[in-house]
Parts: sequence; C-alpha cells; structure tokens
Amino acid sequence: MATQLHLLTLQSAQTGVLTSPEPDRYSLAPQTLAPCPIATNYFKLAMRYSTTYNRMMYLAKKKFSTWLAPHLKLTSTSDPEFTGKLLSLAEFILTNSPSSYKTPVLCIMRSDYMLDTSQSNPGPKLVEYNTIASSFGCLSTKLAKVHETVNETFALNQNIASNDATSLLVGGLSACCSQKGVIVMVVQPGERNLFDQGVIELEVMKRGRKIVRMSLDQISTHSTLDPASNVLTIRLDGSNVPVECVYFRAGYDPSDYKSEIDWEGRKKLELSTAIKCPDVFGQLFGAKKIQQILTIKEERDRLYEGEEESYKAQQNDIEKTWVKMWDLKEFDTIVQMVESASSSNTSFVLKPQREGGGNNVYGPDVLPHLKTLKPEERDGWVLMETIVAEKFDNTLVKEGKAAYDGVCSAEIGIFGVTCFDDEGNDRIQATEKNTQGYICRCKQEGVDEGGVAAGFAFLSSIRLV
Repeated sequence: MATQLHLLTLQSAQTGVLTSPEPDRYSLAPQTLAPCPIATNYFKLAMRYSTTYNRMMYLAKKKFSTWLAPHLKLTSTSDPEFTGKLLSLAEFILTNSPSSYKTPVLCIMRSDYMLDTSQSNPGPKLVEYNTIASSFGCLSTKLAKVHETVNETFALNQNIASNDATSLLVGGLSACCSQKGVIVMVVQPGERNLFDQGVIELEVMKRGRKIVRMSLDQISTHSTLDPASNVLTIRLDGSNVPVECVYFRAGYDPSDYKSEIDWEGRKKLELSTAIKCPDVFGQLFGAKKIQQILTIKEERDRLYEGEEESYKAQQNDIEKTWVKMWDLKEFDTIVQMVESASSSNTSFVLKPQREGGGNNVYGPDVLPHLKTLKPEERDGWVLMETIVAEKFDNTLVKEGKAAYDGVCSAEIGIFGVTCFDDEGNDRIQATEKNTQGYICRCKQEGVDEGGVAAGFAFLSSIRLV
C-alpha cells in the first residue's frame, strides 16, 4: 500500500488535486487510495438522467406563479431571511423586469445518488439535486487520471470510468459568452476551493473567453447596470466590458449575504441581461421542499402538463430512483412514524433548506430534533427515508497520509449541462453536453454527511464492476 500511496500523493500534487484549507496554505485534497466500486448498470442508469432535472427546472420557472412559488410560500415564512428573500427577489424580477425573466438560463446541475442495496428496491437512489454552485467536478476529473496512472503502474486491471466533467462545465460556460463579453464567477471572500474553480478559469481563457472572480459585495459596488437596457458592465483592462454570463459558486448559503450590500449585488445580477448559472428561479427549484414535492405524482403531472410524451416518460422512469419524503404538516403523524420506526430498523434524515453540508439531522437525533421545532419552524424542514448504501473497503487519504482504512460507502454526483431559452430550446450543442462528467465522494462507515469542503467525505473516482 505504501508504494501506491506514494505514487498517489506525487501524482495528485503534480496534477493539482489540491485545496486551500486556509489563506496562503495549500494541501492535497482529501482523497481515496483506490476508486470506489460502482455497478456498471447503476452508473449508466444515473447517467441516463443527467439532464432530466434541468428540464424540470426550466418548467418550474415557466410555471413560477402557478407551481413553484405556491409550494414555497410556507417554507419562505419559516425561513424568511433566506428562502423568503430569494422568493421575494424572484417575484420582483417577474413583475418588474420581463426581459430579465426571459433571459436564457445556464444550468450546471449535479444529481447526487447513493447505491441502495436493500432487497426490496435496489439501485441508485437520489440524495439530492444541486442547482447552484455544484463543485469538485474539475478536481474529480484530475483525480480520475491520477487513479488511472496508479492502475496502469501497478497493473491493477481496474475499469475506471472516464470523467470529463471539466470539459462539460467549461463547454457550457463558453457557449454562453462571446469573446467580446466577460464571465463573472461569483465567489465567497476567502474561498478555499480555489483549485477546483481555478481549472475552470484557465480552461475558459484557453477558449478565448474572459473570466473574473467577484464577490457579491464587489458586484454591488464595482459594476454598472444600465437602467434602459439592463446590460451589466464591469471595468476591465481600462474598458467597460459587458457581463454576458454569471456563474454562481457562492450565494447558496445565508452566510454569503452578510449585509444588504450583498443582496443588492444579487439583485443587480438578476436584473441584468446576462445569462445566469443559475438564476434565482433555478436556485429556488433546488430547495429541499421542491425535491419533496416532486415525489408526489399529482404535482409532477401538473409540472409536466403540456410537455412532449418523451419528457413525461422520462420523469416516470426517474421515479424509481427516489425514496420516500414527507413535509411536516401532519406533525403528530410524522412524530408517531419516527417513534415506531426503531422497531422496524427504518431510519430517517431531517433536512432544512440549506446547502453545503453539515446541516442535516440523522438517525437517532431526528426524533429529539423534531420535538424542538416550533410550529412556525416546521415548514422549513422535510423528512426523508435513509438510503441503505452499499459497503466496501477503501483507504481514505488526508494530506498524503492514510487517515482511515476500512469499511466505506460512496455517493456519486452526475453533472448535466443545459441552457434553455424562454421557448425551451437548448443552446448547448450535443457535442458539449453529451460529455460524461461526475464526482464520487467516499466516507467511512458511520459518517452520515457527504460534503468534502465541510470535512466529512473524500474525493474518489469510479471503478465499474
């Protein structure tokens, strides 16, 4: 193992599989020694649905007033400082800036799955879909190549799934900006995931596009929105350059909005004619509440009303990848269900309307947490059946050293890229969006959360079995 570990760390350092845990300090990203074993048929099934949720997001925006907004009203009341403000912003854009509302939306979606091994319903099961700031695609592309090098050097005969997530993401962004404009990557001050984001910057520039990093407060104070045309410009190399695409790698968490200046920056972006990735409507579609609503057939039928039969058939197929979810409206019934679940070895996870890892409540902690929720807080949470993930052995490597060697489980994330205009036409060429891109995160047995940046999981690649 030591020789393989040595080669892994050398290759990872050389190819840039790095993170920045604190300012001016770089280290190897947390990673696995070996790829994670994933059944080939399950992987292909998850890949088949790579853009299904993208289409749902487009439909939800088109039916904002009749479908998306009504489902989030109670949630926004329970979470007024975040979901509430996002919903108010969306309503403002729809009412006051029809041209901005009709601007095409770039959707870099990542759908996360765990492989359920239960005898009753095995297969890939959706953990969540991510509509904003989906990360680690570029580092995962690099790590797959590192694992391929280790595989070839030691003749391990592993069938490692190809990963072109970088090309997929960069192709989508480049298609939404001309050489005359600029892409603004919205980032957090003191961003730690510089190397994952930096690959995108470098590759976009290789395609002849300009790209700059800006925080929400910088956008508020260092950009200009033309009141007549809604064209947003920034000063770049002595000239005013139009912002043609906005790529959010921040803005998904309340902590990204430290003051009204940050909210003004977000409003400025939403009012502009720039293509957003995503816009506020797409971000709202990513709410946990909406994921729960999609498990209700009658609500899916309402969302898909008027769609082509091929889309309807696809959304019926994807139902096989879902587990049960509930809102907390029938609170006493939910509490009784959780109380009785211990005798049937059923477990649950309680999810708030938050992204980024470290926010969920798991297993034995669910019932006590439920009982602490005030009535006005309950609409901000959804309950989800726990996925029984497949187990295997692997070695988790932190800063070049084996941190754990034993039983693990994996979560895979499938990237899908689209850019639907107001009429539902996708401007991303098939050669760009049909590229295979994924992330794989591995965690030791007993760890529930799956966030790498939050310190719970380790990056990996996929060994098809």
